[in-house]
Amino acid sequence: MSLEVSHLTVQVENKTLLDDVSFELKKGEIIGLMGPNGSGKSTLALTLMGHPRYQIISGEILIDKIAYNTRRIAMTITSSMRVNPF
Repeated sequence: MSLEVSHLTVQVENKTLLDDVSFELKKGEIIGLMGPNGSGKSTLALTLMGHPRYQIISGEILIDKIAYNTRRIAMTITSSMRVNPF
């Protein structure tokens, strides 16, 4: 599964928390999200999981080149996870 975030801007209560964020994660890649407190790591994760407080103002989220709203993304990611106890 690939994930592409393109020009994503997110607000909570009319305050912009993410502004024009873009990245691509290709199938099989593993990334670490690092940054100082308040840089938007949790905001990005909560937006991708479809948290109702986080409003996408602009931008696009694609999974395998198909555009998704955040509710569909959370369901798609969850259903594609496999449990590996080792």
